[in-house]
Amino acid sequence: MTVQKHLKQLIRGRMQKTGERYSAARRIVLAQPPETPRDPATQWHFAGNVPATTALRTLLANGGVRAPHTGQPFSEAMLFGIAGGIGMGVMSFYYEKAGVATFFLAGRHQWHDHVAYLKEALGAFGIQPVIAETTGAAAARKQLAEALEKYGPAVAWVEGYRVITVYSVDEKEKVARIGDLTDDPISIPLAELAATRARVKGQKNRLLSIASGGKSPDLAALVNRGLRRCSEVLLNPTLAPAKSSCQLEALQTWAARMHGSDDKESWTKRFPPGPNLWRGLRSIYNFIELYGTGGGLCRSIFADFLNEAGAALGRNDLKSLAGRYEDLGRQWSDLAEAAMPDRIPALREDRLEQTGKMESLRCGETRAQAESAEQSLGGEEKKPFPLNEKEADALRADLKKRILKIYEAETTSHEAMRNVIAKSQ
Repeated sequence: MTVQKHLKQLIRGRMQKTGERYSAARRIVLAQPPETPRDPATQWHFAGNVPATTALRTLLANGGVRAPHTGQPFSEAMLFGIAGGIGMGVMSFYYEKAGVATFFLAGRHQWHDHVAYLKEALGAFGIQPVIAETTGAAAARKQLAEALEKYGPAVAWVEGYRVITVYSVDEKEKVARIGDLTDDPISIPLAELAATRARVKGQKNRLLSIASGGKSPDLAALVNRGLRRCSEVLLNPTLAPAKSSCQLEALQTWAARMHGSDDKESWTKRFPPGPNLWRGLRSIYNFIELYGTGGGLCRSIFADFLNEAGAALGRNDLKSLAGRYEDLGRQWSDLAEAAMPDRIPALREDRLEQTGKMESLRCGETRAQAESAEQSLGGEEKKPFPLNEKEADALRADLKKRILKIYEAETTSHEAMRNVIAKSQ
């Protein structure tokens, strides 16, 4: 049995047994050590939840860095926390000429800058990454071959402002072996890889590699550093033009615009019943549950980090903080489901369809179709919207209450985090 079929069965079995949502069940199943032998070329492939953290995990494992409390490669959850943990991003965009509104949510530390995220995380281990960039296709192909030969797996920037891991290239077969959160490594044509790397000009066919990493620093120092950085950026975001959208207070603004506001960016005006509201509701669900968060807008995997760190370091304060973020993860997941609730069949069916497409993508089935679905939220214009004005208003009122409750829990949890940080200094 292949790894992907085995994991798929385990995930579905857990969902059936526990009633957990897909993302939560997958995150917990993936936290278990791999059970099958690995091809030497891709021995440090890890199925994952958060793209940049999974790539970081591969780099450190390949570089010989091991977790001091286990003697094994770091877990994704532990690295997620060490790298800065959670963040915040709440944005909407309106394209007036087309009359199209879109909505965006993010929950990872430094979600907008993978270079800064990876450099900062590697810096915690005393590692200076090697970054290669070029605007030429031939030079990009050469740089990739050289990086793989010299350093092993390399992180590549691809279309959609996300990162993948490249393990090897086969010039004879014209394919590359990559990791993209999938259960197994996957093969893609070299031409496809080159095209997607070059499509965003500002990324300049970027690659990031590391040499051997050596010994891991003290675990307590890594954990404390990650928590400090998490809190610092929540208070003072680094995305200068849009700081207000990257603080926890952005949730208050979102709640106000969701219902009862005359703001020009209110959901009443930007997301009226029809394609725009459908797109907005779907975005709430997808960005919280499916798109590189592990479910619960990254709060659940952050809780996993705190629980693991608390157990390894014998710190009850971290375990207590984990409980807060476990609850927050559930609240975020509940919000996602409330945006496309079971009581509205058309929205429920769409929600299940989105989850099914992501499952297909993650287990490597029908990759082209699933990846196309991941990158596009289209199709709303072809469907009759299932709510009238009054029903849509009631749905948005419910979402507002949930967002405000989440904001209160986020702020009190962050204050608890700051107290933990202060006591550890």
